[in-house]
Amino acid sequence: TVCALCRSASPALQELQQGPHGAALHVVDSVDLLDESCIEEAAAAVGSCVPRVDALLNVAGLLHDKKNLPSLPETTLEKLSLRDMTHCFTLNAFAPALLIKGLAKRLYASERAIVVNLSARVGSIGDNRLGGWYSYRASKAALNQLTKTLSREFAIRRKPVTVISLHPGTCDTGLSKPYQRGVPADKLFPVELAVEQMLRVIEGVQPKTDCGKFLDWAGEPVQW
Repeated sequence: TVCALCRSASPALQELQQGPHGAALHVVDSVDLLDESCIEEAAAAVGSCVPRVDALLNVAGLLHDKKNLPSLPETTLEKLSLRDMTHCFTLNAFAPALLIKGLAKRLYASERAIVVNLSARVGSIGDNRLGGWYSYRASKAALNQLTKTLSREFAIRRKPVTVISLHPGTCDTGLSKPYQRGVPADKLFPVELAVEQMLRVIEGVQPKTDCGKFLDWAGEPVQW
């Protein structure tokens, strides 16, 4: 059973629902990650569908929204805005943590659960050579810290949950579209390839040695 949480069901998701495995796909739409009560309701909806959660993939993210958040991504200090920064941090860091909280009991019910927080290499503090993109960089760094902190709690409480941050590479999506010009052709991944690569990494994660790590699309560690 797969539970998909989304703002609205895309045509691709609707097509999957109508396909041969559609009965195993449960869509929870109208999920507003800026609203804590909505996150709680979405987690409850998942809990009503499945007795346990074996894998939780937090893949929502925000880099730019010129219409509603014109300062993002900020290239200079002068462009910083508390409203836009808060929006970015909420979607990229706070919401994933709250969703994990809401699904914690279902994760603990699994024999071996994994939580994957979709991060980005630009969230690496040690790898920050260019600057800019203040909110996106900082919110992904915050997400990585949450990943590490969760891994320590799960270990101390002896919970059967492995959590990692995962950098998918530069994917050919709307998020990266305005910034693809300088990306080498072999490093701009089609969505299908990006998903294959990420699934390969996820399937290879070892709970005892990889919990709390920040990995890239090839399974290599990324500098914090």
